[in-house]
Amino acid sequence: MNSIRRRLTAGLLGSLAILWILAGSGTYLSVSRGLVKSIDTELALDAQVLRFVARGDQEDTLPEDAPLLSEERGRRGGAIRRIQARISGYDQTDSGYYYQSWDATGETIAKSPSLAEGNLPLPEIDGDTPEFDTVTLDDGTRLRVMAFQNTAGGRGRSKGERRRGEGATLVAVARDLESVSQSLSTVLGGMVLLGALIAGASALLVGFLVKRSLRPLDELGDRSRGIDATSLDSRFPVENVPSELVPVYECLNDLLSRIETSFDRERRFSSDLAHEMRTPVAELRMISESALKWPDQSGEKTHRESLEIAEQLESMIQNLLKLARWESGEVEVETRAVPLIPLIEASWKRQAESAARRNLELIIEDASGPDPETDPAFLTHLLDNLVSNAVEYSDPDTPIHVRIEDEGFEISNTASQLGEAEVAQFFDRYWRGDTSRGSSGHAGLGLSLARACAEALGAALDARLDGERVVLSLRWNSPRKRNSPTSS
Repeated sequence: MNSIRRRLTAGLLGSLAILWILAGSGTYLSVSRGLVKSIDTELALDAQVLRFVARGDQEDTLPEDAPLLSEERGRRGGAIRRIQARISGYDQTDSGYYYQSWDATGETIAKSPSLAEGNLPLPEIDGDTPEFDTVTLDDGTRLRVMAFQNTAGGRGRSKGERRRGEGATLVAVARDLESVSQSLSTVLGGMVLLGALIAGASALLVGFLVKRSLRPLDELGDRSRGIDATSLDSRFPVENVPSELVPVYECLNDLLSRIETSFDRERRFSSDLAHEMRTPVAELRMISESALKWPDQSGEKTHRESLEIAEQLESMIQNLLKLARWESGEVEVETRAVPLIPLIEASWKRQAESAARRNLELIIEDASGPDPETDPAFLTHLLDNLVSNAVEYSDPDTPIHVRIEDEGFEISNTASQLGEAEVAQFFDRYWRGDTSRGSSGHAGLGLSLARACAEALGAALDARLDGERVVLSLRWNSPRKRNSPTSS
């Protein structure tokens, strides 16, 4: 399961583990270098003693008949004996102290008993600078070695002679690294134990912090699960929530607002649909019952009334089907150059009888360029509904204006009985002005169909109130293709 909590916990613990490993590795290396450096310091002190003893031995005067203890215990061996006297550890077999010296030809002069049959590696030194190295003997013992050049008669010779190695010996002193290994093992064990304790504490702390930090998401989920069709008016409070969730809460509130509006519209749609169909269905039932009860009195008038009601129901159902098809995009749009004025005049002719009864006049103002390229069928339905609406709601004895421009066109009429609230509901399904509620000629779907047609054509249809005049304006949303001007 893809869980943010698990991913966040794993990421934090993994990051902490990497940081602790890096910190532990750095600490381990630092301690290791510190221990090795301390051994190097001790070796350097031993070397200073060696140099001092060797220098003192060269200044001593021995009798000519002084016996030599052995070939190794000659004049140069005096310095080694003094090292053994000063640093007794180098004379012990298992002390962990080692030394070895070589003459200029690389032959061993002396070495510590701890080396037994083994030897330290012969160093290669050029000059007086000592060299430090870590070596491993044949028996696997790891040693830290300091090698340096010890020049005999150092006070009576120049630097050049000492650098050339004349009369010089090579000396190496070493310490066993076993104590360092033990210390590092102790440090490593302590770090592992401490790391285990820290890992456990980190897991508990990170788990707690992640759970606490993600609590607003859990609360959001609980609130979301409690929302249904009966509680769409509830909103998510954006106060006292993490700033990262504020945009989410705002988007959800906006979504709830739109869903609530849609539900309200559908409830109103269902209510209006029942209201609109109840009257013609009741009329049909009454006519049918009367015809059955008094069959001799039913005649052409009865049948004509039934036909008119059936036609009204059929028109209502067809409009609903058209609206559903246009809104779902099932109807394809075919574009071609369409002259607007002939279509407007044709729509006016279809409303001529109603317009004549109210003494209405159509005035067309053409300020456009070439004819727009659009779908004539959609545009015809759109114009029929707009013209029909203007005739229905216009005050008697007033003109209806149509102004055609490059960006679209406007149809306006005087409607003193309508206010801002009524105009805002123009495109709601089954809404009709109070003055026409009693009329059976309109179902309240005209402007809904007109807006659906406009959207199918890539246009925007809006309504506004300009004084006492209602203005329905259509604007193309994108630049329209042009052809050469045509005469209307």
